[in-house]
Amino acid sequence: MTDTPSLPQLAVQLWSVREDFPADPGGTLARVATTGVLGVEYASLADHAPTDVRRWTEDAGLRGIAVHRAPAPDRVEAVLDETQALGVDRVVWQWVPTERVADDAAIGALADELAAFADRAAARDIAVGFHNHWDEMRRLPDGRTALEHLFERTDPRVFAEVDMYWAQLGGVSPASLVRALGPRVRLLHVKDGPADDTAAPHVPAGQGVVDIRGVISVAGHADWHVIEFDRCATDVYEAIAASATWLVGEGLSRGRS
Repeated sequence: MTDTPSLPQLAVQLWSVREDFPADPGGTLARVATTGVLGVEYASLADHAPTDVRRWTEDAGLRGIAVHRAPAPDRVEAVLDETQALGVDRVVWQWVPTERVADDAAIGALADELAAFADRAAARDIAVGFHNHWDEMRRLPDGRTALEHLFERTDPRVFAEVDMYWAQLGGVSPASLVRALGPRVRLLHVKDGPADDTAAPHVPAGQGVVDIRGVISVAGHADWHVIEFDRCATDVYEAIAASATWLVGEGLSRGRS
């Protein structure tokens, strides 16, 4: 199927290749470029200078689209410095412990912290997002998820990066979640697998139980689809490539021609 320029572009979360990146970041990025994606979302830089990582990314013909960080209050400016040095304009708060979304009071405190982070980032033209796992799928007394409450209470500038797989594993329809969050969803983590155990290996898109087509059909405000393998029982580069091939072939995403 021919790529359509209006389709969301494909990236990969570099957590997927965390075993290779520290020792050979340039070579790892070059291998990622062969999988058919156009961009990368940064995870740990493994003590490599962000300016070097940016150069290796560009040398591989890839574009950095965001960085995953959860800064302590005294680390916010350092994280924003790193984000700018990487040449990206989005930083995604990637994880919180269970207790931070356990009840209304905890969610309110997290919402306030995200809002303060977004305010400081906005001064540098950087957008702040939040990425879910399964804990944020817990239902509060009104029947809505903790994630929905979080986005209702925090600064409207904070966007959602919905991880469809973790939403499903948490017992929530990812399509319904994306629909509920609406235009707040600007990045979409595309992953697949059995969705029955947090430790289960993921599989290429289209080979598991997640209704990826259904999720993408209601995620019209997302401009990047980010492939991620937290665990992979096969060669991860081949799995990323298989995901990219399926997503492009199904007319859902735009990859490398």
